[in-house]
Amino acid sequence: MLAGGIAFRGSIHSAEPNKGHDVYNGENIVGLGIQGEPQVANVDLAKVDDASLWQFRDILPARGFAFPQVFVCPTATPFDPTREAFTNTATLLFPRDDLAEFPFDMLVLSRS
Repeated sequence: MLAGGIAFRGSIHSAEPNKGHDVYNGENIVGLGIQGEPQVANVDLAKVDDASLWQFRDILPARGFAFPQVFVCPTATPFDPTREAFTNTATLLFPRDDLAEFPFDMLVLSRS
């Protein structure tokens, strides 16, 4: 599965304590890690206006990869989709479990 992240268009709803997702921006993505605090903590993704692939959270693989959409140097980070989410400032890749170790390539385009 390949898509952009979630989009907030209205209210942001909190989940029960420790039951929601921490939502990060593409700018939080650094080489193989997440840097900084989430944009919003403990979000109820069932109530997000555009939940992106989290609308299928029951079938998401155990690990996803997030790529910032605007970057100086191409990078990505693995993340746990049961605890973390990204806004639509990131592109998300969820390989099937049997392809989690497959070496995917990323094509980077530039107008420069």
